[in-house]
Amino acid sequence: MIIDSLKKVLSESTSIPPALMIYGEEEFLREEAYHTVLRTLMPDGNAHHDMEIVDAESSTEAQIVDMADAFPFISEKKIIIVKQADKLFAGKASKKTQTRSPLLHYLQSPQSTTFLLLTGVFPSLTGLKSARKNPKQSEKAKKITSSIPAPLQAIIDIIPAYECAKVSERELISWTNTRLAEYGKSITQEAAEYLITNAGLSLRDIANELEKLMLFAPERKQYNEEDVL
Repeated sequence: MIIDSLKKVLSESTSIPPALMIYGEEEFLREEAYHTVLRTLMPDGNAHHDMEIVDAESSTEAQIVDMADAFPFISEKKIIIVKQADKLFAGKASKKTQTRSPLLHYLQSPQSTTFLLLTGVFPSLTGLKSARKNPKQSEKAKKITSSIPAPLQAIIDIIPAYECAKVSERELISWTNTRLAEYGKSITQEAAEYLITNAGLSLRDIANELEKLMLFAPERKQYNEEDVL
């Protein structure tokens, strides 16, 4: 689970990386991962932290690096969130461009008092993580890598990157069970199928229905079709 992996990386202050990337097609999972990072870094809220949120569509690499290089004013660590970060690498494919990337140069020697989070879809990275983990998909991994903009190729080898991959229709029941297992609960096959049929294929909608289910019968350890009805 992406959330579990993130919590593990962020659980100890000595292991918090200076930069992190959350990407993928599944927007709901990206949002959850994003909020997990913020809650871990700022358990008391953002009132006492230096935090800046920028949109890469209206910012340049150089501007983001300037912010990252600046020291925090009111906290030990400055947090910078870059949304739609994939926009920074649109059309950058040559090796020459890689050497000119201010962000890549920064990440090779990042500011210790800054935490930089890059979020976005990053279409060119879709499927890369799973392909690299599977020896049988080495050719697929090579093909995906060949289409990645040069600076980004180097960046994903420098900082931890977590892919929020699209959950297919056939994986929804498994995802539903995994979701409930986080709360020490489960659901029967028939109940899960009925819930998904009525909620639709959106993870956000399914998650909302599961929350209603747990509020309706909080004492129940396993939900059946009658509970869903």
